[in-house]
Amino acid sequence: MKKTATLFFDLPARNLLVIAAILQLTVVLSLFTMGRLGVAPNKIDAHGVLRTALRDARDYDRDATKSVELLKQYKVRAWFASYDAHVKLYSLCYLVFGPLVGNNILSAEPLNLGCYLTILILVFKIGKELFDQAVARAAAAVVAIWPSFLIHNAQILKDPICVVALLTLVLVITMWLTRELSWRMGLVTGLLGGSAIALIYATRASFWGLILLGVILIGAAFLMFRNMRERSFPVGNILSVLTVLLVTIAGIFLNAASLTPKDHMALLAETDIVAPANQNSPVTVDQPTNELPGKGNNVQSQATPAVQSDKGPQDLNSTSQPKRNRLIALIQGARDAFAYKYSDSATLIDSDVQFITTMDLVRYLPRAMEIGFLAPFPNTWLGNGREVGLSGRLLAGAEMLAAYVLEMLALFGVWRARQRLSTWLLFCVIVFGVTTLGLGLINVGALYRLRYGFFVLLIVLGMYGLSQIIPAIIGRSLARKST
Repeated sequence: MKKTATLFFDLPARNLLVIAAILQLTVVLSLFTMGRLGVAPNKIDAHGVLRTALRDARDYDRDATKSVELLKQYKVRAWFASYDAHVKLYSLCYLVFGPLVGNNILSAEPLNLGCYLTILILVFKIGKELFDQAVARAAAAVVAIWPSFLIHNAQILKDPICVVALLTLVLVITMWLTRELSWRMGLVTGLLGGSAIALIYATRASFWGLILLGVILIGAAFLMFRNMRERSFPVGNILSVLTVLLVTIAGIFLNAASLTPKDHMALLAETDIVAPANQNSPVTVDQPTNELPGKGNNVQSQATPAVQSDKGPQDLNSTSQPKRNRLIALIQGARDAFAYKYSDSATLIDSDVQFITTMDLVRYLPRAMEIGFLAPFPNTWLGNGREVGLSGRLLAGAEMLAAYVLEMLALFGVWRARQRLSTWLLFCVIVFGVTTLGLGLINVGALYRLRYGFFVLLIVLGMYGLSQIIPAIIGRSLARKST
């Protein structure tokens, strides 16, 4: 029996949302109290921000405070023109709640809490759309108590907003396969997916346009296969696909930041620091490089600090090397941006690898998948992190161990539901997203955060795998007792 087209969000149990909200508020209050009491002043500032582990949270906090000043001076036009969308959203929270509790994570909590609960609702909806209510509840519960996810949702970051947008898009794509939409519902879902894409464009640039386009094309391909197999062409589903696809393509070509690595270009404009010989040279579209592609390290490598040079980055490039096409330059530019930004970090992976041709990229795909799904690797779990310390490394290690188990459960779930197109859709979206992030993100900390949206989907698939194992275990236990 086919599902009827509706966008009604079946909420998880009210007590689950209430408990989750209390848990998130507890984390926020704990971080804020520790910051005010100076428990760890080198790690948590007076605003409750993790100043060393999350450098960008500190920057966004400062930018949001400056943005509030523009609003207080009635410079609305300047406020619209300055800073990114997520900074503007946090500045509105500071404007309303700042006079009561100050500009800190407490005044940002309404936005963070709203994103956190919305994520749980979306996880539940996706799980129920693909599987059943039990799997949906279990997945939402696991996401709700995931430690680092709770901590990051208590900070001044763009991550919670982007996860909401990504999960909204995935829900829309899922409905292409599980429902037959009327033309009205097709238009509504298309606009909803387009809004999610626009939100990601407004908060996150670089090669995320490539990721979004890939995810949508995967969904469109599965819909075409479904239509051919069922010999039906629902107008609403096709309208939804076309709307989302047009918004994505338009965003890629209209948003210059999606075609030029924003962080990298901004960095080059601010400083003439260049990378030493063993690091990546800055590259842009169709720009030659001064290095041949490296084979890549099999272990985590630490980048050598950048050095000063009288010559600019462009002067050091040789014109004798082959040029990169736009796709390769986009990915390589993202890698170079992280190599510069985190040059003093000990958490860079394969920073010497260069992509020049398409075959360089193809040969690196297995390694990118390994990094995306398995990093940080077990040999780093017990070390003392430069920015997160021993406790941060232990927490990451415990979460990665749980992630390994979830990955095996997800594979089992795919096998048990191998007849469902929607299951393969979710699997392909996860693999594509995580592998693509493994191609462009060479900093483990950044990768750990930016893949949250796809790991949330992994939890949904893993909970389905677990739901298939538990009945068998219970059945065997009962059989043994009866004998």
